[in-house]
Amino acid sequence: MALREFEGQDGSRWKAWDVTAGQIHPKTRAEDYMRDLAEGWIVFERADGEEKRRLCPFPEDWQTRSDEEVAALCEQAEIVKKRLTPPRCWIVPGRPSIPSRPRRRRSTRSARAEREVGPLHLPGVT
Repeated sequence: MALREFEGQDGSRWKAWDVTAGQIHPKTRAEDYMRDLAEGWIVFERADGEEKRRLCPFPEDWQTRSDEEVAALCEQAEIVKKRLTPPRCWIVPGRPSIPSRPRRRRSTRSARAEREVGPLHLPGVT
């Protein structure tokens, strides 16, 4: 996997790298949604992280092409939409998905008090 940095046609900075079939786990590669991507793709990501694109199929000599040619490939690439669900969220067909909640951190004050005094014990509660 080679990493290229280049200036896009709009003047913004981009990074590009290829994802090849050998890098994809065999189970993932066998999924139906991977049919069009089975031979790999080029990922284009704007340096600020605000946009990603995918080009598939891609020319094998893309790494040796000029920055202008790579920028033209980037313009041809499909814009990848950001995920609306967290990557580890299970989706069950026919049921609404429930987004995972971030873990709440205990305040420093209560954690410090528990270290100094020990956990709170209420009468009659074990």
